[in-house]
Amino acid sequence: MAWRDRLRWLGLSLLGATSFAQSAAAEEPRASASVSTTPLTPQQTETRAKELFERGNRLRAAGDCQRAIGFFLASRELLAAVPNTLNAAYCHYELGQLDEALLLYEALLLDHDELLDEGLRAKLERRIAAIVPKVARLSVQLNRSATLVVDGRSRGELPSARSLVLMPGKHEVRVVKTGFEQATRQVELKAGQTRTLAMQLRPLTQRGVLRIALRNHPGGSGAVWLDGARVGDLPFEAALAPGNHWLAVEVGDRGSGPQQVVIVDGQVSLVEPELQPLGRGVRLSVQPAEAQLVLDGTPLLGSTFAGRLPLGKHRIKASAPGYVSRERVLQVEPGDGQLLALDLDVDPDHPRWRREEASSVRVGARVRGMFGAGLGSGPEASADDTGGARGAWIGAQLDYQLPSGLLPFASLGYGWLSTQSSRRIDQDVGSANELSYQLEDEAELRGPWVAAGLGYSWQLADWDLVAALSAGVIFAGIDLTTSGSAVRGAETAPIRVEGSDRTRAAIAFLMPEIEIAYRIGRLRVGLGLGALVSPIGGPDNGRGDVGPIPDGNVDCARVPTPVACARSSSATREELSVGRFVLVSPSVGISWIF
Repeated sequence: MAWRDRLRWLGLSLLGATSFAQSAAAEEPRASASVSTTPLTPQQTETRAKELFERGNRLRAAGDCQRAIGFFLASRELLAAVPNTLNAAYCHYELGQLDEALLLYEALLLDHDELLDEGLRAKLERRIAAIVPKVARLSVQLNRSATLVVDGRSRGELPSARSLVLMPGKHEVRVVKTGFEQATRQVELKAGQTRTLAMQLRPLTQRGVLRIALRNHPGGSGAVWLDGARVGDLPFEAALAPGNHWLAVEVGDRGSGPQQVVIVDGQVSLVEPELQPLGRGVRLSVQPAEAQLVLDGTPLLGSTFAGRLPLGKHRIKASAPGYVSRERVLQVEPGDGQLLALDLDVDPDHPRWRREEASSVRVGARVRGMFGAGLGSGPEASADDTGGARGAWIGAQLDYQLPSGLLPFASLGYGWLSTQSSRRIDQDVGSANELSYQLEDEAELRGPWVAAGLGYSWQLADWDLVAALSAGVIFAGIDLTTSGSAVRGAETAPIRVEGSDRTRAAIAFLMPEIEIAYRIGRLRVGLGLGALVSPIGGPDNGRGDVGPIPDGNVDCARVPTPVACARSSSATREELSVGRFVLVSPSVGISWIF
């Protein structure tokens, strides 16, 4: 159906369209400032609106709502009608801009209800019902007139009975009025939430003056925009808070893009903007809402911009802490309205996203080697030569990593330690029966162990450095065996020790340790170095004397007494099986993080 025929079918008069355009202007005053120095006739307005609508329709049919929406909004700016409003709402919806879509869908029902058939009205009501739970509403209360700016975009004059429709998330709300400090609040809205925000303007205590002068004023009224809000008309002079601001002016179809101005306390800042031909309305938006927009080098306040820009190329930069910055070049052409939406990607390496790690559980296994001078046994105490101690412990370990870095843990396993030594015990020195016992002793300790401890973990990227101290008990079976011979010159006899049975004991130990580990996903591999300390030692072995093994073929009555009949030595009686000792313990461990 032709545009003109559709307008007649809708029964939309030019007066009604103009009235609706004015009501829409309250929602988007920046775009509505595009008043031509040569007003269009009703016929020209209708023709131009139709052309823009049809260009947008072709793009929408091709699936390009990103570009189509600019034409629909430009058409609607000239002549608000059901077709361009409906298509603009549809494209907003397709682009995920549900707040913008809801405003337009509600405008159709509020301002054009009598022009909608029952089928279309029912579809609109269903679409609105689906959107409402996904957006939030915000009402701002202020006791004086001012301009409301949300995320850098002007959203009308206050006080207002209408609430704003916004997407869930964080938003910056500012109230702007010359002669007063800008009131700013950060709000976070949830889907389906309706919130009221009370704000207050305070008179400036420090102020500078902004004066705008035009060298070649083309005549006609001109609008002044400051920090996203329309603050007056040309000629313009007002008191502002010291600091950085941005301003733009429009005089008909000529004007300036946003430019930065610095206000100094107690001084007058004179600005002479250069007027250039303007394109139609441009809307810029960035996600997240906390992002900072920079347009042609001028920082804007917020993550959105709606207004007119000079024809030609414009450089847009968007950035936010924790996100990857983006830059785009926007080409503004005559007669085109444009919508540009930028989504910033999260920078996973940014410190902003370094959150405190949650508690984690690790289950793993560890193998330890044991090396040292000895086990502190009785034979070692009198030994002429010791071969040192050695052993191996293997066990399972359960760690609980706390966010603070503390690391309580428990472990259990099985351990083995042994030591060898040799000694000489002289008997009846100076007498005819003098001899020596030449002994080879071996102490061996085996058994299960349990331990518990506390450590602290320093984490750097995928590396862990852990310092820990544990205490435990090994339930050991201890074998102390002695072999050798009794010797007098060339005469020898084998020996034995009375009561050489295995003893059992619970031996306490401490184990300080440091470890460096590397995490590969949930797998953790570590190398450690510690010490096994037995501060108390074990019990006496309960053995008796050492002496020759009797030989019935030897005459023990002869003098000197044969070696096989020599007197026993008490040197082995009640010796310690295991005493106090310290062993060095390198280890390797592997665990899985849950």
